[in-house]
Amino acid sequence: MATNSKQGKIVGTTGSPLKISDDQQEQLDLVRRVAAKAFGDDTGSVNVAVNAAMRYLKTDPESRTATLDDVAEEIRETRDRAAFAAAQARGTVIVAVADGWSENGLATRLGLDRMTIRKWLGKERPSPR
Repeated sequence: MATNSKQGKIVGTTGSPLKISDDQQEQLDLVRRVAAKAFGDDTGSVNVAVNAAMRYLKTDPESRTATLDDVAEEIRETRDRAAFAAAQARGTVIVAVADGWSENGLATRLGLDRMTIRKWLGKERPSPR
């Protein structure tokens, strides 16, 4: 839903409609352009970025630090989950190589770069010839 009015626009959100000013619409348009450039064909990520920006704009200016704090907490939790997953993968890779898997086979199977596998195995990068 998008309606022009003197007071601004009404845009559809996942919750109730949000009335935004022309300046805020410009900000959302900027977010959409930058996110589309960063995420390419991943429209889901573009929409997440725009929805997060709308959430920020919808928040009372006096409370926007709480919105930023929520984002910071999500980043911390995501980093923790990624570190946990990497530790699991590293341990699995070490025993999988001992079980006969090749570095290339594991890299392909796990969607990782072979150099990451080598690093996890404690191997040095091959020296240039």
